[in-house]
Amino acid sequence: MADEQAKSPTTPAVDPNAPAAAPAEATVVTEPASTDTTQAPSGGGRSFLAGRAASQETPPGADPVPTSEPATTASPTTTIPPTPLNQWGVNVYDPKFAELYQTETQLAAELTPTAEQTPEAEVTLKGEDGTVYKLGPVAVDGRAVKGATASLGQDGKWTVNPSFKAGVDNIDAFNAIAAKCYAGDPTCPDQGGGKGQLGIVLDGVVLSAPTINTPSFDADSIQISGSFTKDEAESLSVALRYGSLPIQLEPQQAETISATLGQGALEAGIIAGLIGVLIVLSYLMLYYRLLGLVTAVSLSLSASMLWVIMSNLQATVTLAGVVGIVASIGISLDSSIVFYESLKEDVRNGSSLRSSADKSFTSAYSTIVKADMASLIGAGVLYWLSIGPVRGFAFYLGVATLLDLFTAYFFLRPAVVVFARSKFGEYPKRFGIPVDDLEGYSDGRIAVAASKKVAVPAGKDLS
Repeated sequence: MADEQAKSPTTPAVDPNAPAAAPAEATVVTEPASTDTTQAPSGGGRSFLAGRAASQETPPGADPVPTSEPATTASPTTTIPPTPLNQWGVNVYDPKFAELYQTETQLAAELTPTAEQTPEAEVTLKGEDGTVYKLGPVAVDGRAVKGATASLGQDGKWTVNPSFKAGVDNIDAFNAIAAKCYAGDPTCPDQGGGKGQLGIVLDGVVLSAPTINTPSFDADSIQISGSFTKDEAESLSVALRYGSLPIQLEPQQAETISATLGQGALEAGIIAGLIGVLIVLSYLMLYYRLLGLVTAVSLSLSASMLWVIMSNLQATVTLAGVVGIVASIGISLDSSIVFYESLKEDVRNGSSLRSSADKSFTSAYSTIVKADMASLIGAGVLYWLSIGPVRGFAFYLGVATLLDLFTAYFFLRPAVVVFARSKFGEYPKRFGIPVDDLEGYSDGRIAVAASKKVAVPAGKDLS
């Protein structure tokens, strides 16, 4: 239907917001890259030009003009080269053909400007494959389309299956123009012996021009078939389903972003988090000695359980998630410090390290639970009210906080109790507890001495 339109009435178009549909139980054939009886052969207006060239040489109804030139008799040894004809039987070297072809090419290049592409106007638009179409007024707009899908037909070829809404302005309007195209109405003429075509137009570009093979269709039984690839069929179905935006967008700025930008930021975040953890653990080991080592093992155990949970949930580690994990590490370290400071306080008050380990954890764990519950509530509210990356932060923060409660009770406490009751418990300095001002300790080691109560009379001094 390409350039042939120059000599025939215009073909109706479907509004840019979503073009028309195709036959219900028949097939609307649109062959984007092939040539058959339902679509104009590739080369556009060349078939039209052939007709023009022939009509100018011998007008219709007129007798051939006799020639007075004598017949030429070729010698037996002379070979007359055949006249070069194209697939339509036209001599492509004829000067008249060249003139007409140039004229038609110029006409085809005069596309309708965007500002003049109104629903009521006849327009000249170009298809995605470069073919130029002359289209009539809009017959059905995109609001009439209910949906569209792409699927493989029984012949193994991809098809597009649009469906229309019920109503006068929807499927009824489509059937009205389909009947005209099928009957060869002047508003939708046949194209070279085939049925009329409907142009599917989006944003001033003809996406497809299917041939109407049935005079009427069911709203949900329409099929557009042809030489579609999978991507072409899916692209056309999306255009039919969603149409175009009701506004014209103009690009203001373009910037090229590397596909590995997010990956680089994620790796940098992980490295920064690991460096921070190593610095904090180094400080804890210098200050709390053996207790700092227990904290490091506790964090490793918590991280291992977090990794197992992430793997089972198939969760994706995002930059926001890394931030949530790093924040939760701070919460875990706070839990250890609360416990250790309570232990040191009990030892300073005169209790032995062995007896203080379990008792100190009992008093400290209530504080740990309250602090972790505050973080857990905040993470829950963030996850519930937010979307996108913030949810990732809240998710990892909440999970890591729960793991902190678990590891503190089932690992941190037993580990400290075991160390305190071992031979290391005789050396409080190895737990980061200064012993210079503690009674009963000598050189950092507990000094065990026997004692006996002595009764002293009133008014007497014990010498």
